[in-house]
Amino acid sequence: MSRILTITLNPAVDLATSIERVVAGPKLYCKAPRVDPGGGGVNAARAIRRLGGEVTALVAVGGAMGEQLLQLLVAEDVLAVAVHVPGETRQSFAVSDETTGEQYRFSVPGETMTAEDGARLLSAIAQAAPRGAMWC
Repeated sequence: MSRILTITLNPAVDLATSIERVVAGPKLYCKAPRVDPGGGGVNAARAIRRLGGEVTALVAVGGAMGEQLLQLLVAEDVLAVAVHVPGETRQSFAVSDETTGEQYRFSVPGETMTAEDGARLLSAIAQAAPRGAMWC
């Protein structure tokens, strides 16, 4: 069992792409996006894993985006505990302007959770965190 547990209540599927120049008006055709699992705790878990640490990422996920996020974590060999919540896991989208080097970042909000969702999350956290584990 992992000695580090990260908790991400509002994770995201992050898409990052670039285009020669961002301009208002016409349809802009970007380069193929990079797709990554995201959210503060998820990113911490990915970094810990890359550095050779044992980590479990507890994530609140919903819908098709939630399933994609879990698949992305599996691909990076990050152990995940999924707590399924109603609605759709959020997306984040970043576009870099290759001419100026500026980056435009967009993030949609996550779903609002109910008190029942909160209780299930607290229960899942208590189960996933072994005695003496670090939480972040």
